[in-house]
Amino acid sequence: MTGAKSKEASTVARHPRPNVVVIVSDDHRWNLMGCNGSPYLTTPHMDRLAREGVNFVNAFATSGVCSPSRASILTGKYCHQCASPGIAWMNNSFHLQETPFPALLHAAGYHTAHIGKWHLGKGHEPKPGYDYWAGFEWLGAYFDTEVFINGERKKFKGYADDIISQLAADHVQEQAGTEQPFFLYVGLKAPHLNFSYPPRHEHAFDDVTIPQPDTYFEDYDESGKEGMKGNAIRIREFIGGIKMFDNSWDKYVKSHYRSVMGIDDAVGRILDALDQAGIADDTLVIYTSDQGYTLGEHGLTEKHYAYEEPMRVPLLVRYPGLPQVGLRREEMMLNIDIAPTVLELCGVPIPNEVVGHSAKPILEAGTKPVHDWRDEFLFELASEGAAIPAHLAVRTDRYKLITYPDFSYRELYDLEKDPRETRNLVDEPEYRDVLADVEQRLERLKRETNWVPRPNYPVLTCWALGPVPADQLEEVRRGVLEQNFEVQGARIKYGEKTYAWRKVDADDARHLKATSIVGRPPGHTTFVAIPVERLSPRDPYAELRYGPYRPFTGYVNGKLYKDVSIPNHPASGFNPPLADRENLIILEMASDTPDFHWLRLYTREGSVKLPGGGEQHGFRS
Repeated sequence: MTGAKSKEASTVARHPRPNVVVIVSDDHRWNLMGCNGSPYLTTPHMDRLAREGVNFVNAFATSGVCSPSRASILTGKYCHQCASPGIAWMNNSFHLQETPFPALLHAAGYHTAHIGKWHLGKGHEPKPGYDYWAGFEWLGAYFDTEVFINGERKKFKGYADDIISQLAADHVQEQAGTEQPFFLYVGLKAPHLNFSYPPRHEHAFDDVTIPQPDTYFEDYDESGKEGMKGNAIRIREFIGGIKMFDNSWDKYVKSHYRSVMGIDDAVGRILDALDQAGIADDTLVIYTSDQGYTLGEHGLTEKHYAYEEPMRVPLLVRYPGLPQVGLRREEMMLNIDIAPTVLELCGVPIPNEVVGHSAKPILEAGTKPVHDWRDEFLFELASEGAAIPAHLAVRTDRYKLITYPDFSYRELYDLEKDPRETRNLVDEPEYRDVLADVEQRLERLKRETNWVPRPNYPVLTCWALGPVPADQLEEVRRGVLEQNFEVQGARIKYGEKTYAWRKVDADDARHLKATSIVGRPPGHTTFVAIPVERLSPRDPYAELRYGPYRPFTGYVNGKLYKDVSIPNHPASGFNPPLADRENLIILEMASDTPDFHWLRLYTREGSVKLPGGGEQHGFRS
């Protein structure tokens, strides 16, 4: 299906199994494309994909944050089912127990490659099941990006998505001459804040006025958004986003649009490489985004909400053998559908635990209807500390119910009559039956997907050893990690000095004082032990959080999982991978660690047990 071909695609691909290219951008909302009706943006390459394939105009992310959404794309499961509830600098739980679908393709004989953003932990390190890996640390830089190619650091000049897409184009050319089918995942960086773009687009939209959305100054009393009025949605990133652009709406919105133009360039570079290699007719191409984005709607920006702007994503599919092309399909597609769709089209069995649906019946239907497709889905946002509260929503083809598990207020919208979500109908008598229906749907989806709340449980008891001076640290550390931990008087001897574990209890229901644990001698280190019992059949993803945040080294069952020497994102916390039943978390803390405001373990309700934590502390044995 090259640019020179007619709209009628061949009915049989030349390759017995198609090559696959999946392109995922970051924060690109569904309607910022020419083919989806943008009055300002010209996106010729995305439009070409829509013209030569299928445009799914009702496609959605099942979570509005990068890491969870990418985990869902890679596994075909809701993020709470694949141990990826929130943003993670390093998600040990995901890496140690989940198998991304490219690894399944690899096992079935595909050459597999990842190029670009990973955002599930140590994206610069090659992952199992991939033959080629080109990634970067954390989010990478927008300009002069350092890319680690198969583990080797290489510095590139220029704009990030130009670099990523050129690496992808080169890889396509290299694989085109082989007999082995290939899979290529391309993780673009844009248009994520700070909306950077290649200099060639600097003057795009100079003579265009892009108005603020009509809900820019939404009256929350009038619209009934009690969560906003009551400050449940506390992030309020609209203000912060504008400040990054000199408090100018014009600079802000045009920078985002120019960034979108950069990702369209990247898509075009990859499509051109397929054409030049002569394998476009043998290659399945999918373009999507990890989530959408709010650009001033409801007085908000960013994507940490359950409104339509973050929830809806582009989804373009060009597949060799489509009976008809240039179609717009209305079915409700989800990011969890990508994995099963690719697997089935490549002839690879879909694992039983995958909950997404393969779109193969829709792709082969042409203009014919497909019956028994979904009419609802779950949308979730886990709590990201005090700034972002948990969200849980159900969306049907017409209605949406948004709930906040930590708060009592809810929002109900009739999307057919009110697509901009400006009137909360949760208390309207005429919608009583609708409310009852979506409530039942939400409860059923929670049961079917095994969704449970994720509280932040206070750590009320720990054990401390030290403080240890720097010249004794290495040997004492060895003893700490090699010795069986015993809460009753385990000791480590260093010369004439003997270190013993001492129990530390919180002085109230919330606080463990750092001064009670680590002491204050400068240049010293204290080891902190927290025994954790895992009660759930799988690692539930637990995150140890404390504030104010400071880097620390973290071990689980004697193995290093968090290295203080590696720069960490301030909100990343520590994800200790939990083995079945007994676990011992060891933290290595410097003497200048400030007093804790709190020390908590954030995890699924009923999945773990902490020392001193009984039913009264939220843990169920």
